Parts: sequence; C-alpha cells; structure tokens
Amino acid sequence: SINLFNGFLFNVGGISLIFACVIIYFVSKQITKPIHELNNISKKMSSLDFSEKFVVKDRNELDALGENFNIMSDTLERTIAELKTSNARMREDVENSIRIDNMRKEFIANVSHDLKTPLTAIITYVDLILAENDPEKIKELENLGCKFVQIDNPIDLLDDSFDISPKDIIELSIRDINDAALASEQVQMF
Repeated sequence: SINLFNGFLFNVGGISLIFACVIIYFVSKQITKPIHELNNISKKMSSLDFSEKFVVKDRNELDALGENFNIMSDTLERTIAELKTSNARMREDVENSIRIDNMRKEFIANVSHDLKTPLTAIITYVDLILAENDPEKIKELENLGCKFVQIDNPIDLLDDSFDISPKDIIELSIRDINDAALASEQVQMF
C-alpha cells in the first residue's frame, strides 16, 4: 500500500510537473512576446525602416514602452523626412549660388574688357594734355567736369571694383552712415 501510494504521488507529481512546465512555457511566451516584438521593431528602426508599429493590447509597462517606441518612430521618420527636404533645398541653393557666381564672373570679365579699352584711351589722352601743361586745354577739361585724381594704375582700380563677392555686398550693406558719407565724398572726387 505504501508503494502504491508512493507510485501514485510520483505519477501525480510527474504529471503536475509536466503540467506546470507547459503552463510556465505559455505564460513566459506571453510575457516575452512583446519584448521580442520591441526588439524586432528597434532593429528595423536602426535600419531606418519605420513601417512596423507596436500594437498596444493592455495598459502595462511593456505596452507603454511599445507606445513610446511608436512615438519615437513617428518622430524620427518625420525628422528624417524634414532633413532630406532641407538637404535638397540646400543643394539647390548651393547649385544656384555657383551658377550665379559663374554668371557674375562671366559678366565681370566681359564688362571689364569692354571698359578697359576706352578707359585706357581717355587716361592716355588726359595724361597727354596734362603733360603738355597747356592751361587752355586743361581749362577745357575742367569745363567738361573732369576732376584730376592721382591713380597709380587705373586698370587695376577697374579690376578691383568688379571683384565683389556676396560677402562684400553684405558687409557694405551693414556699414554705418558715416562710412557711406565718406564713400560718397570719395566718389565725388572722381
């Protein structure tokens, strides 16, 4: 009878142990399933794939974490899209800036060449008149409104006047009025 009772306890204990193992397996599967889902979602997010979302079922800590993953995924996706848009606009701006700078250089080269020839002729003519030191011809030049200013190399002055970058334009636009008045006086000398 004791052997029978021991055999019964052994069988009941074994069946109970097997039943407990099965229950533990399914319960642990239910507990770890959201963790595995969050792990898979995080792997996809690290590859910039934001298509998969965590499905919130209960209101426990893992579901709250999953909901935060969804919010983070949406925010990252939106931010990356904004960055791509900004980069595209910046690329267009750089290309436009390069194109405009090339057009400016071409324009300056053409205008500079077109102005150098007549300017050289005028300067040479004025230098000849001044070299003759004929008061009558000098008076005619003054009547025409010519101002005589000593310029070492007028052609270099012309080249320098066309060498203005966008940065120079910005710097010129923020100078105070006193500098503008000084520049105006200097321009009137010419």
